[in-house]
Amino acid sequence: MCEFIDNKILKYQEDSDNLNTIYLDNLVYIRENKELIFKIDFHNKEFQYTLKENNYEIKDKLTDCLLERNKEEIKLRYQIDEEIKEILIKIL
Repeated sequence: MCEFIDNKILKYQEDSDNLNTIYLDNLVYIRENKELIFKIDFHNKEFQYTLKENNYEIKDKLTDCLLERNKEEIKLRYQIDEEIKEILIKIL
């Protein structure tokens, strides 16, 4: 289940701890829980990782990232170091 707001924001709860938000209008993905905030800016090809407890932050550029959207799905792909992640959301 997800919340789709004005065709611009998609929010979904992955589990009891992780809230995922995709800002479709400015191409940003945020994953947040009690310990951290993980943000990818697909437009500027950057990621940011913030540990909330001690306010420690890492920012860096991404060489490979993509956010695509059509009527059937939203696809996010990014690579940090050697690890490639892909998120696929089907729109019903």
